[in-house]
Amino acid sequence: MRAAALGPQFQAIHNLDSLKSGSKIGEEQFLALRVYWAPAKTVGQIDPKSDYGLSISEAASNLAHVNHWRSYCHTVEGGLGNDPNFGRFDLLWSFQKQVQQIYKPVRESDKISSPVSSRTRMGIALRQKTDQPSSSKNPFSGMGHTASPGQTFRPSSKFDQYPLPHPSQAPSTPSKGKSVAHGASTPETPFSVSMVLENEYDTPSFPQSMDIDDLSPAATSEDYQFPPADDEQTVNTALILALNAVCLSRQRLVDFPWSLERKAFIFKTPSKKLYEARTDGHLRFNRDGKDISLAILEVKAGIRTNTWPQAQESAQMAAWIHAEPDAGPPENGKYRRLMISQDRHEVWIIIAEYTRDYVKYLRGEKYDDDTFMAMREFGPFNPESKGHLLLLGACLQAFTLRLLEKARGNEPFRW
Repeated sequence: MRAAALGPQFQAIHNLDSLKSGSKIGEEQFLALRVYWAPAKTVGQIDPKSDYGLSISEAASNLAHVNHWRSYCHTVEGGLGNDPNFGRFDLLWSFQKQVQQIYKPVRESDKISSPVSSRTRMGIALRQKTDQPSSSKNPFSGMGHTASPGQTFRPSSKFDQYPLPHPSQAPSTPSKGKSVAHGASTPETPFSVSMVLENEYDTPSFPQSMDIDDLSPAATSEDYQFPPADDEQTVNTALILALNAVCLSRQRLVDFPWSLERKAFIFKTPSKKLYEARTDGHLRFNRDGKDISLAILEVKAGIRTNTWPQAQESAQMAAWIHAEPDAGPPENGKYRRLMISQDRHEVWIIIAEYTRDYVKYLRGEKYDDDTFMAMREFGPFNPESKGHLLLLGACLQAFTLRLLEKARGNEPFRW
């Protein structure tokens, strides 16, 4: 494990002298969060019904009866076209087209920041003394994030040791890449919509015989085909529009829209603030007069080329758990939280699983030494790949409905 390179033991997050700022989480800080990224499952391997008890077939049937949904998905698979006539999906079409066509340099926003004290002259001197980059730098190097037309957005950092492989490097089938902690890949299994839809939901507008393409994330050598969008906000808006478009067809979800609010979560001790993590949106729910997040969103203007985004997403998830804990004990011993992440045009469903011991660890209380948070990711969903948007829409609606039902039962993170 990478911990061996930094010492015989993990440093507890509360014991670190200073944390890196400006979305530039470092390797030591990432390891201190005690997060394990399980080997990713591709779209062809996702099975939300057996894994999480979600009624994907019911959601797919609901969307199949929404005007323009099927024609919109099929048009997107053909490259979006130039003649929008998709009702409620017109605005989504517009933003998805912008994401695909913009060729300007990326401008990423800072989402993980340290307290002001770490950015003072004394704080800067401390970072220099301990060989830590300043907030304007990348996680592990002095090179900033740059991109130009025809070039890929690719931060230079120690996370380059864990690249996302080109499909030709995969053993036999595509996978997202190596896990930071594990390094294994998951074997493929054939997939068709018949695995998702049950017979009672078979409709002419959503045939069971339709196959779904499986694919790897866009590889580094193919980056020229996928230049970064000029601003994360374009990608962010497209994701929010997609979420709300597929949820508005369920009456129970009309009053609970996904929000563009860049909500901040503060990770702190009783005496000091360690860092702040800001999201790109969330699913808001009011509990006892206080708004909490049932799920969070993360977007990147460029595609992934290494595991650095996973480190940032780990910091966001840990800060969210620390700031908004679930008070009740889970029935199966695990809590779960949902993150939707979009990297340019590719969408990932990420589920965090953790125990009460992990919450104790984040709070600085006595905990089991073996406690970790597991991050399980599914994807990438590529809107232009056959069947991906149809399945993604059903998954997003089903997850949203499940989160709302559990929150109303005062069990927001026990599902």
